[in-house]
Amino acid sequence: MGYADLHVHTNASDGALAPAEMVEQARRAGLCALGITDHDTVSGIAAAMVAGEAAGVEIVPGVEINTDYPGEDVHVLGYYPDLCDQRFLDLLEELRESRRSRLDLMIEKL
Repeated sequence: MGYADLHVHTNASDGALAPAEMVEQARRAGLCALGITDHDTVSGIAAAMVAGEAAGVEIVPGVEINTDYPGEDVHVLGYYPDLCDQRFLDLLEELRESRRSRLDLMIEKL
């Protein structure tokens, strides 16, 4: 048994480090497992899995899905998604596009 961080973002969304760099940082910190939970994307998971295998760090694949609840922005963490489910991947793309559109509107208002 060891320590794990199950809520990590890579540069696949709003994190600063590439998946392999994040895994290396986790290894240096002594973590035995790392949850890759980027916002509305699973695109960093494959690289993290390869790096995790080499570093001896278990990768827990996940995603943080942004949702809207009346008056609130709610983030839901999901683990072990089906990375081959095209409907799920299409939904994530729609969520990313929606976020980009909201960002454009915010920039216009500024």
